[in-house]
Amino acid sequence: MRLSSRFLIPLLATLGATTAASAGGFDTPILYSARHLGMGGTAVATVDDASAGFHNPAGWGAIGRANLLANFSPIMGSLRSSPGLYTGGTDDAGNPLVGTPINVTSETTFAPFFLLGGAVRVWDYISVGATVFPVASAGATYNYRTNPQDPATEIRDYTKLVFLEIAPGVAFNYDKWGLRIGATWRINTVSLDREKTDSLDLHLKGSSLAGYRLGVQWDVPWVEGLSIGIHYRGKVKIRADLTGDPQQASILVPTEAHQDWVLPARLSFGASHKVGPLRISADAEYGFQSQNKRGDIHITEDEEGLVGMLPEDILARATANVYAWQNQWTLRGGVEYGFMKEEQLPVRLGFIWDQRTSNPAYPSAFGAPPGANYAMTAGVGYRTDGHRVNFATAYRWGNASVTQGQLDNPDPDLGFCGFCAQPGKYVVKMAGFYLDYSYDF
Repeated sequence: MRLSSRFLIPLLATLGATTAASAGGFDTPILYSARHLGMGGTAVATVDDASAGFHNPAGWGAIGRANLLANFSPIMGSLRSSPGLYTGGTDDAGNPLVGTPINVTSETTFAPFFLLGGAVRVWDYISVGATVFPVASAGATYNYRTNPQDPATEIRDYTKLVFLEIAPGVAFNYDKWGLRIGATWRINTVSLDREKTDSLDLHLKGSSLAGYRLGVQWDVPWVEGLSIGIHYRGKVKIRADLTGDPQQASILVPTEAHQDWVLPARLSFGASHKVGPLRISADAEYGFQSQNKRGDIHITEDEEGLVGMLPEDILARATANVYAWQNQWTLRGGVEYGFMKEEQLPVRLGFIWDQRTSNPAYPSAFGAPPGANYAMTAGVGYRTDGHRVNFATAYRWGNASVTQGQLDNPDPDLGFCGFCAQPGKYVVKMAGFYLDYSYDF
């Protein structure tokens, strides 16, 4: 059987549509755990429980005999973007809509994030631990009509992208100097579910064993109550392959394909000062997001060589997946005040500023807007006899506008992205609720 290139172009467009899932950065700045999120997520210098596998592995060196921690972090939110163009119909004034952007708000998304971990001191100077958690994500569900007057043009446009991490590691401590050093081995997986009415039912999965984290904490001996820390998260590259029926991307041609996903490196600095019942903390994180320039779709030619029928320039454009992200600062600040005897009831407040990551020339319908984002956090805790319970809440918001002129001026080295979103207003609104329980043995 031979099919002409007019059948293959829709197939490649279908594969390339995964671009939108990753055009706004993967890291969510309002993650883990309730105790730390209440203070804006500041933890690099102070974490001393099993969540150190996420915040800074050096923190495992600060535990007692052992620590177990469970955190549940449901996050709800919505995005507003322009996922497509009208193909027909008129507006309220009777003007034709053909070719104009569809600017809509997604359904409210519920994401049940979690973190589970444990650590144990195996010698006076050595602790080992392990933590598992979703480390990054993107996604949304849009419902819209490409012709407002025609119910038959109803579209459901859905994406869910999740990165999961398992982080076993070790920490060394020398209490005489107040010094702790830690490292983890990162085991990462990625899964993408991408569906669009009548044109797309795509699922990718992959894993990597090549990641790591390194961290240091130091309780400065000549300044009482002052702690500083550094945490480096190395870059991870994951190959994700089509799963299940090889025809899932199109009913026309059996095709195998894969896509490479990158979790960029991050370098974090933290400082915390405790004076009596008051603690003030700040973290600064620098994300090397420019490591995500593009992630093209790689197609394995089928038995009959149908993909090879396309001219090289058409094939390259149809499979291009452009990011063009910029490096990014995330700044966190928080305060904690301990009430009751022995400060058993800490109350916390925090703030987060997240610099723009994504490029307005390559906007995403399924990620953060191409602008700065902000978050306010608050929390409370209670501890007694080794038990610690903490609750926190966070609200994140941000918006940006994308113009046709920005889309018409892409990076000259990367070219156009045929599958990114359209001009319009881009908004993110997210609310998180965090509950954790830990026990110190």
